[in-house]
Amino acid sequence: MSEMYRFAHEREVSRIIEIIGKIKDDRTVIMAPKIGNSKGTRDTKLRVYSYGGRIIELSTTKQAKCCYLPDKNYVPAGYTAQTGVIRYEDLDENKIREAISFAEKRANGEKKTYEERSVETALIYKNRAQKDAEAIIVDMEFGCPKDWLGEVVRMRNNKKSKTGKPDLVIYDRSDKSFGIVELKCMDKSCGNMEKHFVDFVNMVKSEKICLIKQEFVRKIKYLEHYAIISGLSDEDLCEAESSDVWMAFLFVGGDFDKCRKRYENTRICDIIDRKRFGFQYYQSLDCDMDFSKKAFGL
Repeated sequence: MSEMYRFAHEREVSRIIEIIGKIKDDRTVIMAPKIGNSKGTRDTKLRVYSYGGRIIELSTTKQAKCCYLPDKNYVPAGYTAQTGVIRYEDLDENKIREAISFAEKRANGEKKTYEERSVETALIYKNRAQKDAEAIIVDMEFGCPKDWLGEVVRMRNNKKSKTGKPDLVIYDRSDKSFGIVELKCMDKSCGNMEKHFVDFVNMVKSEKICLIKQEFVRKIKYLEHYAIISGLSDEDLCEAESSDVWMAFLFVGGDFDKCRKRYENTRICDIIDRKRFGFQYYQSLDCDMDFSKKAFGL
């Protein structure tokens, strides 16, 4: 298996993190590298999301001395859409602000591109601003490799669902456990609710759940290393790795009764225990929020 952590280009990466912190845009956040693949390869590029779009990837390996701008719709000066690469020394505050501005316009435009993911980034920024938060959002858009998912349950039509991708991964400090959460903005995109129930159960019941939890810890270690979140004890994280992963749905905005009915009326197969899923609703992003296991009613 390849190295779990790689920390190169410390000065360059830290400079860009400092710039993003200085800008203080409440929908721009830095996330740990994505999972890579199931064969043991681990991606090592920090991801910068703004208004739901991934605008920058910061290489932390010795081999690469550049940043990647994965959004091909965004073409700043000094960068070509063909290569998708810009040198560290060429990425300054003006270019970062330009990228954030582009992401904001697209998120708030007529098509509302990445609307739900824009809320995700807002939740993460808000969570990190709470220094004493009981629970920490440690990842977004967690893409679980297909062969790390189990096949415990299927859809009611007997179809398989092998695309588990929780919107949020949470670490609960008090409970010393990990949770996976599906986010819904108001009562939109609720037609696939059954699929999320199926995906989450197959994920937490997978024979590879230990590898999944190891990946959660790897993400925490990257965020700790770059002082994006405060340090957590290895002992507590070890306890979390031995605990069951909890599951929940989070609704932000919209009518409470309608959101609750969407959740409660989702038809799922009998083998799925609905009591193992939590539910939480917040009227808007302005509300005080708690992402702990207890707050989801679990």
